[in-house]
Amino acid sequence: MKSTSWEKYWGSEEKLDHWKVPEPEVIDFIKEVKEIHSTASVLDLGCGLGRHSIAFAEEGFDVQAVDFSKEALEQLDDIGKKNDLQIQIRIGDYRSTLYENESFEIVLSYNVLYHGSRDEFQNSIKKCYNYLKPNGIFMFTCVTRDDDKYGNGKMKAPHTYLSENSVHPGDIHYFSSEEDLNEMLCMFKAISLSRKEHEWIYKGEKRFSSYWVVVARK
Repeated sequence: MKSTSWEKYWGSEEKLDHWKVPEPEVIDFIKEVKEIHSTASVLDLGCGLGRHSIAFAEEGFDVQAVDFSKEALEQLDDIGKKNDLQIQIRIGDYRSTLYENESFEIVLSYNVLYHGSRDEFQNSIKKCYNYLKPNGIFMFTCVTRDDDKYGNGKMKAPHTYLSENSVHPGDIHYFSSEEDLNEMLCMFKAISLSRKEHEWIYKGEKRFSSYWVVVARK
């Protein structure tokens, strides 16, 4: 597995504090799914430092954590072992087929799948669908077209930009509409879409963040 600029990013101490805190919507999601699948198998796809993997494992779930960054996974592995958490780690690219069909009751992919083209995004959604067992639950997030990064940087394709206005500059982002997401999720039985928005500071300036929180049932 080749090294990327994400290795440097995750290895930078000043970047870590925020990425160690699980997002409120994921904590709420864990509480909800625990009532249905109290000891389910969970895939955290593109886990980064593993903040959500840890949150699931602390609630008794059997977690598989996948990321492209060896640096991030080493930090997660260390935390998991120190706290006796059931987290299996794996280095891998989320765009590749990493598991057999129907391997998990729950798949989470937070701020990951929209990095790249629309076709890559849709293919990744299909892979997550395949990873799920019947009635499995898929949660992911992706940026809306109201986000400040939309239209920023070089346009690579419709609604697709190579953005420098990002916590990890140089990433390609695909920005979705509600209609667009419903089309890409058409194989799922039930879909819930909500928007989360807030301001954040980047290089001393306020930025506006707008993203979809998607929960879908196979």
